[in-house]
Amino acid sequence: MASGGKIVGFSGAMFQRWNNSAWVIDIFIHPAYRKQGLGTALVKYLLRLVRRRKVRIVIAEAPSRNKVLLLYLKCGFRICGYNDRYYSNHGREIAIFLSFDV
Repeated sequence: MASGGKIVGFSGAMFQRWNNSAWVIDIFIHPAYRKQGLGTALVKYLLRLVRRRKVRIVIAEAPSRNKVLLLYLKCGFRICGYNDRYYSNHGREIAIFLSFDV
């Protein structure tokens, strides 16, 4: 994602052929450009891309204390699971898994 000729955000997806799914690989917006709708635009763009690939579901992972969790929920993802041992921080942060039916 670019603004004024500068790259201010990025994301990606990893496609799984065996179960016709896509996993979101990170999503990042530079702190100076947050709260401007760029994260939402980036997620919506990513969803358009995976629709073209005709996947059945998109999976994302978000730390429980990170605002990206709210972004995914705002964009229509639903919580589908968690892992309280995913991170090596002795349970202070929980990995929340989300899904979006395409």
